[in-house]
Amino acid sequence: MKRERGIARCGLACCLCSENESCAGCAQCADRESCENRRCSIEKGLAGCWECPEDCRKGLLAKGKPYGFTRFARLYGVEALLDCLEANEKRGVVYHRQGIWGDYDEFETAEALTIFLRTGKR
Repeated sequence: MKRERGIARCGLACCLCSENESCAGCAQCADRESCENRRCSIEKGLAGCWECPEDCRKGLLAKGKPYGFTRFARLYGVEALLDCLEANEKRGVVYHRQGIWGDYDEFETAEALTIFLRTGKR
């Protein structure tokens, strides 16, 4: 885990991403100009979607993993999310198993993902 990479504005775990080793996160993302979550959070002066009081599903929040991670960070804080991701990585939980699909993508609800984040158990 590369904790210093943190969490993207949309809730994705840059700290665990292995898809692009040279990625510098949201500020340097090739899709930064078209990213709805980046644009919206900047316009609202927020560090990320987890700071927003709205429960929206725009942009990447339409997907379960970023939505669930954002919801978790809103409830418990970004540091707690990073702590849980790090503990789960040590338990063998995989962020990207096949392409961008991994163990955190297998949940039907944000609540189920939250439980998994906190415990590492299904």
